[in-house]
Amino acid sequence: MRNKNRFLAIGILTCLMAFHLPCRSQSETKIYVGNLSYDATQIQIKEFFSKYGVVQDVQILSDRETGRQRGFAFVWMGHGAREAVEGADGAMFNGRRLNVNRAKPWRLDSDTGNYRSYISRW
Repeated sequence: MRNKNRFLAIGILTCLMAFHLPCRSQSETKIYVGNLSYDATQIQIKEFFSKYGVVQDVQILSDRETGRQRGFAFVWMGHGAREAVEGADGAMFNGRRLNVNRAKPWRLDSDTGNYRSYISRW
């Protein structure tokens, strides 16, 4: 009964996450941008990555409790995503050297019930 409740809760959580997260098209690539300065804005990041291609969206993550930015963001791009990763990785932005990679997809860990990232290739 305990495992059944755990899997039911995971199923409900998955449905809620799918309902609240914006839908992305298959042609968009999610890019991880790390080592951002805490005062970086969505507009600045969008302008920086637009030289590589069309930027669909930018999401800067912040701490739940303090509301302070966590120093990384995700950028969704269509064409030009690979060029953006290759060109922006190690580039200077607001006085800091960026760490840029293609974002790793998430999967459900059946042992713990938590979502974890795993390594994927282009």
